[in-house]
Amino acid sequence: MRLVAAMLALGLIAAACGDDGGGTGNATNTGGSSSGSAKSVTTTVVTDTPVKGGTVTIALFSEVKNLDPLKATGSGGSDGNRLFPIYGALVTYDPVKAVSSPLMAESFKATDAGFTKWTLKLKPNQKFSDGTAYDAAAIKANWERAAAADSPCACKSIAQAIASMTLPDPLTVDLTLKSGNATFDNLIARNALNYIASPKAITDKVDLVNKPVGAGPFRMDEWIPDGKMTLSRNPDWTASPGPYVDKLVYVIQSNEDQRVTGMTTGQFDGFYTATPSSVTTAQKDNKDATYASVAVNLGQTFVFNTTKAPFDDIRVRKAVIMAIPRDVLAKDILLNSIPADYFALKGSKDFSEASALPKYDAAGAQKLIDEYVKEKGPITFTMVVFQQTLDQARAKFIQTALDQLKGIKAELAVGASGDNVAKITSGKGDFQWTSWGFPTTDPNVGLYNATHSGQPGLNPSNYNNATVDKALEEARLLGDPAARAEKYKIVYEQLAKDLPFFPYTITTNGYVYKSNVKGGVVYEDGIPRVDLLWFKK
Repeated sequence: MRLVAAMLALGLIAAACGDDGGGTGNATNTGGSSSGSAKSVTTTVVTDTPVKGGTVTIALFSEVKNLDPLKATGSGGSDGNRLFPIYGALVTYDPVKAVSSPLMAESFKATDAGFTKWTLKLKPNQKFSDGTAYDAAAIKANWERAAAADSPCACKSIAQAIASMTLPDPLTVDLTLKSGNATFDNLIARNALNYIASPKAITDKVDLVNKPVGAGPFRMDEWIPDGKMTLSRNPDWTASPGPYVDKLVYVIQSNEDQRVTGMTTGQFDGFYTATPSSVTTAQKDNKDATYASVAVNLGQTFVFNTTKAPFDDIRVRKAVIMAIPRDVLAKDILLNSIPADYFALKGSKDFSEASALPKYDAAGAQKLIDEYVKEKGPITFTMVVFQQTLDQARAKFIQTALDQLKGIKAELAVGASGDNVAKITSGKGDFQWTSWGFPTTDPNVGLYNATHSGQPGLNPSNYNNATVDKALEEARLLGDPAARAEKYKIVYEQLAKDLPFFPYTITTNGYVYKSNVKGGVVYEDGIPRVDLLWFKK
């Protein structure tokens, strides 16, 4: 297997695939979570005075299919990095401080002890790029659009959790939730409801998929899918001191080595990565390069569709996990990443030894497969594979590992990122196996989305367990993070029994920047605050 891994790793290294306030310093975040699920390693703040000007070019690992928040995930590794510059954000979850801070909002707070009533107040004098007001009516229109019966949004179930919205004044939204949620602000920070489109553009049926109308720190000039996106500073942005750069350019480069090399040769000013060796190489080749990042739980996983054969059978799910040498995968394919051995991160408040993943055991895997084959026949399934070279390398590694066993065969279906994301988040369960991510900073958000039943767009495994649902619902009524952590232990332990998906490496998401790029900071699961980037002359 190590020989196979080495062959696959050669030339096939790429970024991992998915799905704070207005400070002006240069912060490098490497962790944080409200329940301790991701640990803060270090935060460095440089107090140089920001200056305006220049074009910052950042290399991303995959393209998105659309720019309409209604059809987005809000993930930092997918479309969140495009949504923020175009639409801004109501709130930003700081994974180091473990709190959500208002950005385009003035405040967002619960107003009752049961966490069912919330008040969102907006900052004044904000407007969309079409000149209309960014106000309470815009929030209501977008959230009602997301909650509509025919809404395609992965956030639909979250929007539908709002029982009512009233607007006491043009900048205030009073919400009543159907059930209490102690960190509803963190939930908004993690999904598409955080990104508000112009109601006029919606009414006028503007093609928001390709021609977004937002109120973010930048306005899109040009988008060449699978090529680059060029954005210019929004002169009407007032929610933070930036943006400082004149232009922001995103370039799609699916090959990890070429992203690293591109920064070294001056083609890029920064790049996205979740691969530890890429950070090491980039910082070695670029003196004083910084890594604005966050450690997340469940960041890189493989997901089974638990409602379709063969993965509707726990024996097959367990056998596949036991057949994969995760240590080899992490070291040789993911270039010295740390393999995941538990659902919860060791050292976190919600860690439990009972959340352990099955250990590598090819003989034990074969025994489970033999049992299944005797009852139902040989196992054949298709893996949905993303176009990025790393995802293909991972898939081929697993395919090779399973080829060592009898009675099971994995086929690969490589597809464009946007198409795969749309398929997985459609709620139709039109797949058997896929690589995916549930990057969790606040478990009351990420873990709930990944595992609570009745959320097909957010819970692609279609996992349904009454014990898990109960623990998650009870956690949402607890204001104390330590008390919530006890509920999350129950969830992680049950996941270890049911195995609807499994993490295979401990993940850090972020952006490496050249030494002259300052203001690098991420929020949530690795969304860059591009409004704070600036060049030191």
